[in-house]
Amino acid sequence: MNQPSNEILLAGIADSLEETVVPDLPRGGQARRQVQAAIAVLRRLAFALPLSAETTDVDNADIEFTLRQCAGHFDRHVADALNNALDTLPPEPDGRNAALQAMLAEIQADLPAAPDRRLEITARLRLLFTRLLAREAELVPPPPPRTPKAPEA
Repeated sequence: MNQPSNEILLAGIADSLEETVVPDLPRGGQARRQVQAAIAVLRRLAFALPLSAETTDVDNADIEFTLRQCAGHFDRHVADALNNALDTLPPEPDGRNAALQAMLAEIQADLPAAPDRRLEITARLRLLFTRLLAREAELVPPPPPRTPKAPEA
């Protein structure tokens, strides 16, 4: 295990920049805004990093389950091809996710012409996308508390 953890390291870099670099940069300057943006990215990464692997695994299982449900609404040859592709997914989570995302794009492009089948698949996909977006929102840290502006002299 890395010591310190990646999350602690990222948060520490953000803290260090905020405490030692930002005060030396002129207020309202481009450099200060860029450093503050970098600090925000570091804090977001530190927050999301421990959750992202778990989220990817949950997303992959959810997408695969939904695609298998949708397969039953396609013609037999399309359903068989989709199920075969799902059975041969890469084991590595990020590669698996990329393959599943590509399959999602493909089935959206090849929806059946029959309105009842099209509506059923579309409804399942909308529910999936809602769940995916909800999990993605959990990876966004809450905004930092605002510090009051120092009174101008």
